Amino acid sequence: MNPSEMPGDLRRRAQGRLGESPRVAALPQTEEGLTRLVHELQVHQVELELQNEELCRAKNALEESSARYADLYDFAPVGYFTLDREGRLLGANLRGAGLLGLERPRLAGRRFGDFVAADARPAFATFLAGVFAGKRLATCEVPLAAGTRSPRHVRIEAALSPSGGECRLAVSDITELKRAEEERARLEGRLREAQKMEAIGALVGGIAHDFNNLLAPVVTRAEMALRTLGSEDPVRENIAQLLTAVLRAAELVRQILLIGGGEQEGTFVPVDLGPLVHEAAAGLRATLPATVEVRSEADPACGPVLGDPSRLRQVLRHLSENAGYALEETGGLLAISLDRAGGEQEGGRVRLRVRDTGPGIPGEIQGRIFEPYFTTKPVGKGSGLGLSVVYGIVSALGGEVRVRSGNGEGTTFEVLLPEAAERGVPLALVS
Repeated sequence: MNPSEMPGDLRRRAQGRLGESPRVAALPQTEEGLTRLVHELQVHQVELELQNEELCRAKNALEESSARYADLYDFAPVGYFTLDREGRLLGANLRGAGLLGLERPRLAGRRFGDFVAADARPAFATFLAGVFAGKRLATCEVPLAAGTRSPRHVRIEAALSPSGGECRLAVSDITELKRAEEERARLEGRLREAQKMEAIGALVGGIAHDFNNLLAPVVTRAEMALRTLGSEDPVRENIAQLLTAVLRAAELVRQILLIGGGEQEGTFVPVDLGPLVHEAAAGLRATLPATVEVRSEADPACGPVLGDPSRLRQVLRHLSENAGYALEETGGLLAISLDRAGGEQEGGRVRLRVRDTGPGIPGEIQGRIFEPYFTTKPVGKGSGLGLSVVYGIVSALGGEVRVRSGNGEGTTFEVLLPEAAERGVPLALVS
């Protein structure tokens, strides 16, 4: 019975149906017959009451089941959508509406593809066509259009309805998973780079030590020859030139040893990098053309790092010379800065940055820039050891080197070093 139907209406309907039914038998005339008839009517009444109670229980159970289904559907951890063959939205749960950033009434008739990032729409259209072509269960991953929100990536699982006129989508937000995968790839890349540099350092370190041992007696004998030869001796100039070349070779050996962090000579002391930053900038201003603007900035809140001042000057020199070379022809900005590294994972570290607005480093060679003797400079413009030396020095000090660059985007090198207070070692020690 319709709940809005009045009892009088129901009675008229009943009378109408009774009029259509065959004529009932005449009522019994005896008291016994009437008693039996009343009893039958009472039994039928009880039966109707029992049936009504059962119907009420079934109705309540159906309403509870419907409410549970609505909760599961609307508040599921994934978005559910129904699409027609044109990709238009026919229905969505609350989670799905939240993923798309609109209330459900405003989704009706919109194309799901409009909410996909523009560069991924062709792939989604192909995916949807495959679903309606009968692909039993299809999956794809696409970024959603950002709009006013942060970019999101979703995984879509789709199945065709039995009628074939609609398809159902289950859409999961995998943004955090994507970020975790990217972070893992970044860390794996850093690990591979560190392992590669460690292997290279071990190789060249052994060769450099042997070569250094060969140079030592040459230097000793050249110096002895200079002391014994007279100032007018024609051989003296040749010996002096020989000694100069050998000393340059010895310096090259020391640089090679630094590639693997294998030789950090001198006393490690707390070093304030601020003055070194301004010192490096002043040297650049004196040597670079006027078309290059050099800036320097150092946050006084940065604590000292534990290291060798001469090696830290080498780090600054190599990075700033590279940046200066990138700007020699085009001009632009070269900025050296020092501040505290941000983020919880960076705690207790200072950040030295050398940035230029030059042409940038092509992506295909970025993975090789720290390799010894790898250089894109013309012959005579560099040995290809500068960045390898930077990597070796920074690694030996417990730090990290990062690079951000691209064609036409300039280059930024970041050196992250632990503050002396974070090293947990005495403020002065001999390596």
